[in-house]
Amino acid sequence: MATEDNLVKTQLRIPADLYEQVQVLADKNFRSANSEILYLLSVALGKIKEPASYEEVRQIVEQALTKAGRG
Repeated sequence: MATEDNLVKTQLRIPADLYEQVQVLADKNFRSANSEILYLLSVALGKIKEPASYEEVRQIVEQALTKAGRG
């Protein structure tokens, strides 16, 4: 986790429609817009792996059940 000592304050200018998209994602993920931007940058830069989507999880479960002979 970042501490105040290693944070850089900056201003970011982004189009209003892009900010609205970030805000929608932030609300969906129970994060602030700032935290959502940090998360998205981390994913884009390969610092963290984006979690699997609902559809990806469903496909993984279906494949596992098929392999187990239950699908």
